[in-house]
Amino acid sequence: MAGSSARRWVIEGACVALFLLIGAASRLYRLEEVPPRISADEYTTTAEVFEILHGKGPPLFGLDWKPMPALTSHATALLMRVVGPTILGMRLLSILLSLLAAALLYGLLRQSCSVAVAWATAVVLLSNPWFLNFSRSGWENIHVGTYWLLFTWCFFSGLRPGARRWLYHLGAGTALALSCYGYFTGRLIVFCWLLCLPLASVLSGRRWRHVLAAYALIAATATLVFAPQLPVTIRNWDSFQQRVITVSIFNVDPAAVGSNSRLSLAASQLWKTTQYLFVGAGIGGVHYAPTDRPPFHWALVPLLLIGMIRALLRWRVGLWWWLLLLVPIIATQGFSVVGDPNLARMAPTCVAFFWFIGYGAGAVADLANQRWRYAAGIILAVGAIAISGQEWRFFEQWMLSPGVANARGGGVDYRDYARWREIQFRRIAAGKSCVPVVEWERPEIREALLRAHSGPEERAGSPDQRSSISEAVKKPPLMLRQAQHERHGPLISLRFFRSP
Repeated sequence: MAGSSARRWVIEGACVALFLLIGAASRLYRLEEVPPRISADEYTTTAEVFEILHGKGPPLFGLDWKPMPALTSHATALLMRVVGPTILGMRLLSILLSLLAAALLYGLLRQSCSVAVAWATAVVLLSNPWFLNFSRSGWENIHVGTYWLLFTWCFFSGLRPGARRWLYHLGAGTALALSCYGYFTGRLIVFCWLLCLPLASVLSGRRWRHVLAAYALIAATATLVFAPQLPVTIRNWDSFQQRVITVSIFNVDPAAVGSNSRLSLAASQLWKTTQYLFVGAGIGGVHYAPTDRPPFHWALVPLLLIGMIRALLRWRVGLWWWLLLLVPIIATQGFSVVGDPNLARMAPTCVAFFWFIGYGAGAVADLANQRWRYAAGIILAVGAIAISGQEWRFFEQWMLSPGVANARGGGVDYRDYARWREIQFRRIAAGKSCVPVVEWERPEIREALLRAHSGPEERAGSPDQRSSISEAVKKPPLMLRQAQHERHGPLISLRFFRSP
């Protein structure tokens, strides 16, 4: 028995290591070529991280430029201290958390599916263009999906009988707080969790007191972990909610966006989102998700539908995943003015979609009898690798297309990154603000700054040229909340990173 258990752990460990290796390779390969440049959002976020590296910028539990909790920016700064202020350092946090998401999804699927099904699902998740795009980005919306999976793992593990359930409750509370520290969509998991309370209490029967105790401990842990952020959040509540307020359909006139009422506007946007998710129609943000096709490979759409139907029939298993899917979609697509489906805001739901895909694949695999079980597993593994290769080729073509290059805005070309970083470092060291992206995108300012840092003979220039450069970059501070940061001061001071 012990030998059989050890053999199973070796097989499972090898499977996890293999798909993590595939996922890491797909994220590191051509990282400084695909997508074609650093986006405007990455520009501003990285500039703020540079300020943190110099002991400036927002405090650890302050608000960043978006404005959202600055914890993610500090985590990125910590990774930059390890690997350097490079493009890899800028995007490493997204890479690592996306790999963790695949491992968690594998573990969650293993509770109801075979090794082959869970492994194949993890592989196709890691190669999915929608997920891969944000996994190779210096942006934090994909992080929330990982926190949601971590919460799911800990929450349901803690509801099972066991001697150390309280450890899972602590983990669930921590994951809940991290979701609130991240991208604004992450806060929606709190509503999903609270919606589960009545049903979880009823279904638990005589153990309903254990469920209430679990909820209490999770809530207390989440509050404690998020407590350092609360003072700044409460004092700046309007700023903290700025992104939500700006796009809310309750703050716009429906007639101004061509609708008769807010209800019809929400219904129209949800219908557009549904059409895109299943048939690939009606997408505007070409740099967020591919056009003319669903965000998933065509072969996966039937499995998605099968998984959704199966989850409805086995609602005790599928209810949580339906909440994790529908609540964010309704909030970010129905109650927000998005026009076309905005897959950046609903990026955390990608992991829920792939749970349904894996659950559907499990239903199909279960049709094979024991004699054909190994053959079915091999077919699933080979099919996942084939789909992964097709999706990577598609991702490259999509990211390098003219439409995506134009949609990503000015940003920074990779060939200019080292000089752009040097410019920002020198300005921060001199006590000045970073060059804002709106100024960098102006060709005359950008070219003047780059010439000034391209070599000794070009850097000297004429007195008139030096004067024009100086005036061009005398702009308002980049950080929206700089006045607040100056009042409170940074809570941590990180060692200055010298530019190579």
